[in-house]
Amino acid sequence: MSSQSSEQVEGKKVEEKCGWRVKYSQAGIYTGGKYEVSSDGSLLVALCADNVAVVEASTGILSYKVAAEPEPDEDSDFELSGERFTTFALHPTGKSLLTASDNQLLKVWDLGTDKATLMRSWKGHEGPVLVAVFHHLGDLVATGSSD
Repeated sequence: MSSQSSEQVEGKKVEEKCGWRVKYSQAGIYTGGKYEVSSDGSLLVALCADNVAVVEASTGILSYKVAAEPEPDEDSDFELSGERFTTFALHPTGKSLLTASDNQLLKVWDLGTDKATLMRSWKGHEGPVLVAVFHHLGDLVATGSSD
């Protein structure tokens, strides 16, 4: 991308050329819904489409996305349909994340430096999980569903 401007200097037209280069491009990190900031202010966590985005708060740079499971193949024996994250809860330490899905699954993720690692998964409700929150000490989590 470039721009040209001109001005008159001593009766002569002088052309200036300026060029711009993209130094950094930011991917989308929020598509509406819940977001949380870690207690130390270092992380911003937000729903982004069907995933959860983990962002460095100081720079706004997307660290990684915690991805929901894709839709299973028609021939698959997988008993639950593909999942879509509906909510999440960031642990008060900022080191783990609970995700909740419309297929009733709750998952706890370890938030590493370059990716999230699944630590535990279980079915928590009979209907889609709509809300999740950690106790401020981090020892309890509460979830709510449409069931």
